[in-house]
Amino acid sequence: MNALAQQFTELSTWLDTHRQLWEQRPFESMPLPWEKTYPQISLYLENVSLETAALLEADILHGANAPALIHDWKNSAETLSQCLPLSQQQTAEAPHFPLHERWKIPLRKRRQIEAFAKIASTPVQKSGHLVDWCAGKGHLGRYLAARQETRLLCLEKSSSLCEAGTILANRAGVDCTMKQIDVMSDSVESLFQPTSNIVALHACGFLNQRLLRLAVKYRSKAVSLAPCCYHKQESDAEYYAPLSSIGLRVDLKLDQQALRLPTTEEVVAGKRKKKIRQQQGLYRMALDLLLREASGIDRYRHLPAVPDGWARISFSEFSQRMADRFELCLPKSWDESTVLKEANARLRRSRKFGLLRRLFRRPIELWLVLDRALYLQENGYQTRMGSFCPRNVTPRNIAIIATLP
Repeated sequence: MNALAQQFTELSTWLDTHRQLWEQRPFESMPLPWEKTYPQISLYLENVSLETAALLEADILHGANAPALIHDWKNSAETLSQCLPLSQQQTAEAPHFPLHERWKIPLRKRRQIEAFAKIASTPVQKSGHLVDWCAGKGHLGRYLAARQETRLLCLEKSSSLCEAGTILANRAGVDCTMKQIDVMSDSVESLFQPTSNIVALHACGFLNQRLLRLAVKYRSKAVSLAPCCYHKQESDAEYYAPLSSIGLRVDLKLDQQALRLPTTEEVVAGKRKKKIRQQQGLYRMALDLLLREASGIDRYRHLPAVPDGWARISFSEFSQRMADRFELCLPKSWDESTVLKEANARLRRSRKFGLLRRLFRRPIELWLVLDRALYLQENGYQTRMGSFCPRNVTPRNIAIIATLP
């Protein structure tokens, strides 16, 4: 068994063994199923102050009195989800963006591209055909193509982004074709060639799965991929469908909430965004209480995302808008202050008990990336996987580099 498969197997066994610790969200269910099994952990989290919880969100072992079991789980999580920097595996260097191009790209995005280019550049140099998958304005592809003097094909659904990308490519003197296309359509298959080197920085779940399947089908020469948003699937399937054969054998049956877990952290989120999320969290918790009361069913109801502006209106208006949009049945009357007070108490407890679930974010993410890497490996690609930048640049910092011999 090779190293990737060995890590994947061990990770699968550990995650399955501790499933009850990460499967259920505290936001949805109180008490949690594991509280009877680990009463000492429940008591510890119950007594954590919100001030301490804020510190524990960065490191759950910040509190010196954390139970030994939490130490054990954290150590296991870090060991099993170890992900070496790809820069240690490959020494290729990529220059910074020229000064005249920097103003066109947000700083954080530029840093991600420069870091990704260091590990993606070597396979790209070996071919005269570069494809930027779900390219946006083509920043990544343009950056690579300009330095390697190769032809560039950018695939992007938005016409406005294609127009902007064409202007930028012309200014940079890059031989670039911005192709407006839905990569989920059948017509995209005609664009795949054996000489294609495909790059994709933060393509969402179903989009990167589509890329991998087509790359394998048409034997594309190389794939450099950093996955993102694993919960965005191709269909309304209840569970994630593994790509690799080993993934199918040890399938963890990850549902939408488990798939969302890796992307719930706020490493790069600004204060304004965090405040909006907190307010919407309070409103959704309060709405949940009203829905349980009105329906008589003690079960959380999942509802789609709504505009950020809804966090700035009163709860009464929020709940009525939600009821109108999603055809919800609310109680005939309620006291807003009482509902919000109870919701706030539940939210505080949810935040503290959610600390334990955080231990499993990186292991689940790595399991999902390993499944993709093993799929390529099983189909004949020489495959490497690792981090391409620090997590403060982007928490989605794991990349797969695969080439056909």
